[in-house]
Amino acid sequence: MQLLELSLYNFCLYRGEQTFNLSPDRRNGKAKPIILVGGINGGGKTSFFDSILLVLYGSRANCSKRSNQSYSEFLTDCIHRGVDPADGASISLTFQYVSEGVERIYEVRRRWNVKKTLREHLEVYCDGKKHADFSKNWNHVVEEIVPIGISQLFFFDAEKIRFIADDESTSEALGSAIKSLLGLDLAERLIADMKVVHMKLAERQISNSDREAVDEWKGALDVICSELKARKQDCGAARNRVDFAAKELVKAEEAFARIGGKHWDERNTNEVTKKELTLKKTGIESNLTGLASGSLPLAMISDLLKTVDEFDKESRSYQQLIHAGEALDSHDKAILSELRDQQFSAKVLESIELVLAKRRQLRAEIKEPEPSIHLSEGSRNSLSLLMTKELARLKKEGASLVFNLEQTSAELDLIRRQLASTPKETEIKDVAEKLKAAVRSHADAESELKRFEQACEEKIREREEVESKIEEKLLRTNAEQVAADDAERMSHLSERTRETMKVFLEQSTAAKIDRLAANILEAFQYLLRKKSLVESISIDPVDFSITLIDSDGMTIPKQRLSEGEKQMFAISVLWGLGRASNRRLPAIIDTPMARLDAMHRGNLLTRYFPSASHQTIILSTDTEVDEEFYAALEPNVARAYHLNYDEKTKQTIVEQGYFWHHEEAEAV
Repeated sequence: MQLLELSLYNFCLYRGEQTFNLSPDRRNGKAKPIILVGGINGGGKTSFFDSILLVLYGSRANCSKRSNQSYSEFLTDCIHRGVDPADGASISLTFQYVSEGVERIYEVRRRWNVKKTLREHLEVYCDGKKHADFSKNWNHVVEEIVPIGISQLFFFDAEKIRFIADDESTSEALGSAIKSLLGLDLAERLIADMKVVHMKLAERQISNSDREAVDEWKGALDVICSELKARKQDCGAARNRVDFAAKELVKAEEAFARIGGKHWDERNTNEVTKKELTLKKTGIESNLTGLASGSLPLAMISDLLKTVDEFDKESRSYQQLIHAGEALDSHDKAILSELRDQQFSAKVLESIELVLAKRRQLRAEIKEPEPSIHLSEGSRNSLSLLMTKELARLKKEGASLVFNLEQTSAELDLIRRQLASTPKETEIKDVAEKLKAAVRSHADAESELKRFEQACEEKIREREEVESKIEEKLLRTNAEQVAADDAERMSHLSERTRETMKVFLEQSTAAKIDRLAANILEAFQYLLRKKSLVESISIDPVDFSITLIDSDGMTIPKQRLSEGEKQMFAISVLWGLGRASNRRLPAIIDTPMARLDAMHRGNLLTRYFPSASHQTIILSTDTEVDEEFYAALEPNVARAYHLNYDEKTKQTIVEQGYFWHHEEAEAV
């Protein structure tokens, strides 16, 4: 399937007729599959998205703006407010689709107006000719082209697909879509059909008394099915209210964040933290003052301390030399005196005295070092300890205190800036009240949906109990009464077929979900910033819940993923499903990158969008796809549109080109 053209007439913000050429392109042998539609919030992107769902699925479409409105209220509300409701609105979608090996051009036109009551018309054209049968049975025809169950996996907005990455959400919708995409629903349908055949054969043989009991149970079953249908409708409406409440909550959260709501929430904690940091800083400064008043400043004159130590050593050496000389002089005098007493010759004594005089002369020539420093023993030991150990310890302690002081000062500055950015209560009161109301509404809507889902489950249990009674009665009767005729043979045959198909379904499911898990893992690792975050993925063959496993074999709860990682995971699931299904369906993605950081955005732009499908329509704001990201995406863009919303006329005009590339695009 390939979308070719979308025309909107008086639809929501689009007054008059506005047309989009949606065909992909190919230039110089390179495919350009992307159609980029840019618009500010409230500029008509979601209306564009809803229009495609509405023209295809009518009252069954899960449109974002429908909320809890009835279908007629929704259609009436979709007529542009500046025109007469009697003039009405319309949507026309042209697409190419290969049916039974033949490529055909389909055009679906859905129009409606309000003249006292709302009137809706649907016309389907095939290869330019109106097709009465398709027009009458379009709901069945579109299920063959794009079943509504799988449409949400190809036509999605970023918020709606987040349920895929939520452990607590039901996987029922995802499981149905997986079965449909992988063709597993056909086997299930055949098993169910065989059961019906088996039951009908058995019903022919029951006695009148048993038939009365079966008819009574069938009557009860009809009532339960009717009640179940009503509960499912309640669930659908409640689910729409949850979607609407979730969008309103996101808007309220964004408004709260823009005005500094995060700092408002943290203001009390920030005040306490500010006091703690101030005390901590004061303590560190006191310790530093203590160090500065002690020996630490001497670290700045370590060279001078070394010089003092050297002077002290030289002075001590000189004094030791002087003392030794004086001892020698005294010793020499004693020797000469002894020699004279023993009446040595005058010549010998004269020679000895000459030698001693020369030694005294040499010693006298040794000068006293200047300056002469004489440290006491205690001062000398203190200086030695200071130079060898104490100064190093004090410097290390001082450096640690300075580091802590810088860290603490930086944290204190950050807290002060956050406190300075905290809005005043008068400024944030209304926004905070709206956020609280949005949170309550979302919680109420989810609670209501849960109640309806529980009611559905209760009715399903009741239905299964009654069906079990009927089946047991019919099969028991059948076993007792059927004779060896065709009915018995057909009964056995249908039972064997059903059992064989069950085995086939189990084996086929196991094989296909293994391939699907591999596709999802490959896509997730390709798109993810942390390549080693997930080592493998497993899919439960019963409920189709998806489990992430790390390199140690441990399960990774999806709550541990960041918002951006959850969104990348959900997109990986959709990408993996698309590849596993081998269906050529276009991808339409509304506001895909609101929660992504720059790297994940880059991966999505350069890796996913060009490969998502043969045709990818992206609805984006100028902050999601800004000039830098547009440059990265442009080689794959076939055409771009800008939804120019005029505040004065309250209408959106479709212009060729993205926000800042009008002229270039018009030349395409």
